[in-house]
Amino acid sequence: MKSSRPAARWRWRRLLVATIVIWLPAILLTIALLVSSIAGCRLDEGSAHSCVLLGVDFGSLLYSFAVSGWLMLVTLPFMALTVLIWLARALILVARRVRSLGKQGR
Repeated sequence: MKSSRPAARWRWRRLLVATIVIWLPAILLTIALLVSSIAGCRLDEGSAHSCVLLGVDFGSLLYSFAVSGWLMLVTLPFMALTVLIWLARALILVARRVRSLGKQGR
């Protein structure tokens, strides 16, 4: 009889990929804000501003990253759902660990 462990691993890997995709607008917005802050560039939703870093103008890219943050309005419920799913998984793993430690002590 085959174990269901590999299937469970793939399920959690798919959830990890889905979590990254769902959180991508927030990640890109954070990257844009950090880079523009470090480089001392202006960043807003109105238009792309020149942001030269290491001799390359990243203004348009940072603008695209920042505007993708608006997608969070759509993905916010799913972001909350991923947080709840990962918290539930962590609680399940802790409960299993506590149960296995309790059985070893008997």
